[in-house]
Amino acid sequence: MIRLATPLDAEGLSLLASHVFLDTYVPQGVNRAIASEVQQRFAVPVLAARLQDPGVRVLVAETEGWLEGFADLTLQATGPSASAGPALQGAELFRLYVHPRRQCQGLGARLLKAAEDLARGQGAACSWLSAWEGNTRALAFYARQGYQEVGETDYRIDGVSYRNRVFHKALHAWTTSTTS
Repeated sequence: MIRLATPLDAEGLSLLASHVFLDTYVPQGVNRAIASEVQQRFAVPVLAARLQDPGVRVLVAETEGWLEGFADLTLQATGPSASAGPALQGAELFRLYVHPRRQCQGLGARLLKAAEDLARGQGAACSWLSAWEGNTRALAFYARQGYQEVGETDYRIDGVSYRNRVFHKALHAWTTSTTS
């Protein structure tokens, strides 16, 4: 089931986000900078505040009360400038995290589609995101989902830059057909 997150989900989101982040970005172990990043970014109060932000929507995927993934959207966000174009305007897919044991089973695609539908319903003309260039599975996933790479940006942890690829996808308005 995919549903909107509530403040009661903050603890579960904190643990799930920490787990997925560590599994994806630091399979070799944890250093001081990474430990600090995870503790700050995924602290329960930080996520609880994000869930209360009126410009944010978080969708969670769960089965029988077990959180398996989530999509975190900032509805009206300005992204980095695309190559040879203006800054991106639209809904930012801030995070799309799926529990490692649930990856490659279609859950990420379902969460992404639900997030795109939600953004479209809130009037967003496009969705954009950034993904670490070392996360080759994510880069391939977004390309398969119709996202076009439009540039790059850096994510910094304790003064160290990590190159991210920026992706964009137009969200066409829903249309209804009528028959005469």
